[in-house]
Amino acid sequence: MRKTIIFFILLSFISVGIAGIDYECGDINNDNKINIMDVVFLINYLYNDGAPPAYPGLADVNNSGSINLLDGIHLIDYLYKSSVYLTCPEIGETPSGTLTDYNGCKVFTAAKSETPPDQDCMFYDYDGLSGTLNLSHVNAGFNCCPSELAADIIITDDTISIYEEELFDSLGGCYCLCLFDVNYEITDLEPGQYVIKVIGLCLEFEEDTLVFDVDLSAEPSGSYCAARTHYPWGFEQQTSGYITSSTGCKSFGAKDDTTVEQDCIVYDYDGSGNLSIVHVNDLFNCCPESLYIEVNVEDNVLTIDEYETDGLCDCVCLFDIGYQIVSLPPDNYTIIVNNVYYYGGYYNEEPIQFLVDFTGPASGEVCVDRPYIPMLQ
Repeated sequence: MRKTIIFFILLSFISVGIAGIDYECGDINNDNKINIMDVVFLINYLYNDGAPPAYPGLADVNNSGSINLLDGIHLIDYLYKSSVYLTCPEIGETPSGTLTDYNGCKVFTAAKSETPPDQDCMFYDYDGLSGTLNLSHVNAGFNCCPSELAADIIITDDTISIYEEELFDSLGGCYCLCLFDVNYEITDLEPGQYVIKVIGLCLEFEEDTLVFDVDLSAEPSGSYCAARTHYPWGFEQQTSGYITSSTGCKSFGAKDDTTVEQDCIVYDYDGSGNLSIVHVNDLFNCCPESLYIEVNVEDNVLTIDEYETDGLCDCVCLFDIGYQIVSLPPDNYTIIVNNVYYYGGYYNEEPIQFLVDFTGPASGEVCVDRPYIPMLQ
């Protein structure tokens, strides 16, 4: 009788709150009892490919941060030794979510493991022991060149809503859309059934968002996909480019004078679609209102046309201009850079033109002589 009284006193200290219901630490098979059958369930799970615990945190009875044989031994000691207590990990009361990282614009290859470009998918993986839910939004549509991706994550009762956003710097966005992979982490999330909603961008009017039900207790990992039949989904990604930096009008010191007559392209390709270029000693009006480029790829010829809008001064001078070219598939290319003044403008010169091997990562520099550059006149 004394043992029975002690047993019920212990139970008052070992309940764990999950999804608004009190479940008991050690009730591994989820039958509302703590007995030797929970030990059997745990052994079958660990060594006989048995079903996982419905609530993994209730199986970590020694609160070690992992589930192993020591939990079974501890549970046996608890059942048959009145001095042993069960201490399962606690999950926080207020879950929260963050955007952890992202990559894109994506370049699609024939890799079998890759999610097809006409699929908009959410992959999820839940760790019931820590209460952490990892989400990966694969093929999320955004502008090609945001300065940053962000999201508002709102968790209310059994609904997780993710409102995706794109942020821009003073240069603004690009005239194109493309696909990204975006990763999120939800912490302190109790096991249970949830509705996950992803309110993405670039969807057509009245098009369905990603909305699906998950039971994180019964199925802690999985995915949900929606077919997208419009741009930017299901299409070969469009190569595009934008200006990332501008330095000018340049002033030259004694150490730089030997390079003033050189018009140079410095390039760096990462092997997976992203090409960085710095055009050194580029020629524009001394005080343009804005600068921009247009990018075109046809028959393995990459053409970059440079423009200015509303030059306000009666002079020209030299700039160093940085570009970012995105979604350029690995291949061999001829690169042509057309400047508004050099080529067909004040000086009837041929554009910078050169061959590159972009079948893998590559970097280099190509220069041509411009003896008439204003700084030499």
